[in-house]
Parts: sequence; C-alpha cells; structure tokens
Amino acid sequence: GNLVIVPCEFFGTTVEPDSSSSGQWKVTHTACYAQNWGNLLSVYWHARGIAALLGAGFASSGFNESLMRYLPQVATPGPEVAPDMQALAEACDGCRGWKAAHPAACRGAWAWIRPLIQRDTQAAIDAFLDSTGSITPTFAPWEVVVHLRLDLRHPMQRWPGRSSFEADGVFPMGVRKVRILHQPYRPEHFVAGWTRRGNVFGHTHRDSYMTKHLHDRAIERGLDTLLQGYQDLLQNVCGAHCEVLTETGSQAEDFIKIARAPVTFCTGSSFCLWAGMASDRGQVHFPAGVGAHFAGHNPDKPDLGSAFHWRHEPRLGNDEVYLFTRMTPEEVVSWIWTH
Repeated sequence: GNLVIVPCEFFGTTVEPDSSSSGQWKVTHTACYAQNWGNLLSVYWHARGIAALLGAGFASSGFNESLMRYLPQVATPGPEVAPDMQALAEACDGCRGWKAAHPAACRGAWAWIRPLIQRDTQAAIDAFLDSTGSITPTFAPWEVVVHLRLDLRHPMQRWPGRSSFEADGVFPMGVRKVRILHQPYRPEHFVAGWTRRGNVFGHTHRDSYMTKHLHDRAIERGLDTLLQGYQDLLQNVCGAHCEVLTETGSQAEDFIKIARAPVTFCTGSSFCLWAGMASDRGQVHFPAGVGAHFAGHNPDKPDLGSAFHWRHEPRLGNDEVYLFTRMTPEEVVSWIWTH
C-alpha cells in the first residue's frame, strides 16, 4: 500500500567509506515509514546536513508517502553548502542519544543547510502537484497563515498570546486575511480537502498524542472554545478590515500551504518547522522556547536567514493546561487574550 504504519519510529544514519569512490565518504539514511512527518524529516535533513558538511555523497532508502517520496534519494556535494568540519563536529556532538532520533531537539546539521531544504522541498512539492494533478494552493500577498497544533499534551506545543501576534512583522502592514491552519478534531474535519481523493495525499493531519482523546466530547467542545478564542483574538489584532478563517486538510495540503504562504506563524511543532524551513518566498515566525525543541535549550539560535524569525514572547505551556484538566478552555482563552 501507500503507507506502512509501524508501532514506533526507528531511524538510521551511517557514515562509511564510499566503495565507488576511493578516499571518499558516503552518508546513508534509512527511512522509517510512519505518520509523523516532523520526526521523519528531522532525521532526513540531519543526515543530508551531515553529508553536506562532510562534503560526502548521500543515499537514502527514501519515503513511501505523499510528497516526501519526491525528496532526493541520492545527492552529491554541491556549491550551496561548503564542507565545514567544525560545524559537523558541533552538530554530531550536540545530537547524541535520544536526540539522534529527534534532531529537531538539538542544533543538528540541518541548521547549516537551509538552502538545500528550500530547493529540494520546493522541487518535491512541484513534482507531487504535477503527478497528482492537484491545484496549487495560492495566496494573495496580504495573507498570513497561523498554524495551530491542537495538542493539549505535547511539551513542544506552547500556546501563543496576544503579544506574539502584535510583535513587529507578524502582521505586516496591509494584511487583509488570516488563515488559521489547524489539525482536525471533529468528524467533518477528517474528510476535509485532499484526503477525499485518496491516501496519495498523505494521511489526515492527526496527532498521535491527541487521537485517542478526540472521542471525548468535553475535549472536542474545549477545542471549539480554544479555536474560537484564537479566531476572535486574531480578528481583534488584525482589525475590522481583516477576514479570519479556519481550515484544515491532509498533511500534504497543510504542509504545502505553510511552505508557500507569504507569512507563516508556527506555534510549535517539527511539522511546521520543516514546512517553514522549506519556504523560499515568505516570512516565517517560530517560537524560541518550545519544550524539548532545540530552540528551548540554548539562547544561541541558528541564523536561518533574514526571513526566518525566532519569536521570544510569552507562551503558555501544556504542563499548565494538560487536556484542560489544569486550566479550563475559558481560562486558556483568557490567558492568550491577556498575554
């Protein structure tokens, strides 16, 4: 089939002599087939970064799902990233143990190769759209996408408040539409968008931490309250001239929207990180203090270019919310309005 689900995620990256080229090295990446695109891409781009910094060739078993199947399975050293042994040593030293399987939690080699991520992801998106006959998501220059990971447990998701959206550059002058891109949680959401056309578009954008709780009507109603709270807040911040919409779809659809929006605001997920890293045409805002994420460990954030902005405003952590058992939905909405 198109998707093979495994009970847990195993990743492999090896650096070994290249048998086809004397004195050269090759980085080999073994892909796992699972539903968590954020974790899968973390390891893939870390491996690509190791190869680039080493000046070595790269080979991958490749992915079997959706647009990820169009990412390069073979790559050779190119002019975009110069070999850098000091950077390689920093990346390898900082990504040991469990972080080797989750390189978004460390300053992995991915932090040095954004030009490669942009080039190859955009090419993969184009190939995917061409092969499926899909209509490319389009944006007017006055639109902003806000990605909400509707996860009430994961430490990476920290809820932004008013100050995050009022910060300079988040809503550029002239913004007339805000599109809140959220994960599905109601039955009608799970048949949204491209998912109706088959699993080639990727499974519905679920969250493994939340899926079993979505049958709880109290959680569903609480997410309704939270989502409406953000919609009202963004309407207030953007002004009466703004249109504020909510939308959801398959992972492929959501990923492409983030990667091609004029302005993207992430609230804390590696899914949004990699789509934002792939953006070659818009401004990206990403939280600088997100749970176990690399950004929360070190004040020295990687410079990812003038269009990638680390956000430092206050966030409400899930340790204070936890499935609305420690704060009610109304209390969370009150927090985001006052912070």
